[in-house]
Amino acid sequence: EAFSLPLLTLKKQGHLVSLNL
Repeated sequence: EAFSLPLLTLKKQGHLVSLNL
């Protein structure tokens, strides 16, 4: 469960980066 939040944040950041590109 501790890794669930970091994974979600990484996914969100990945989506933001893809949109920026």
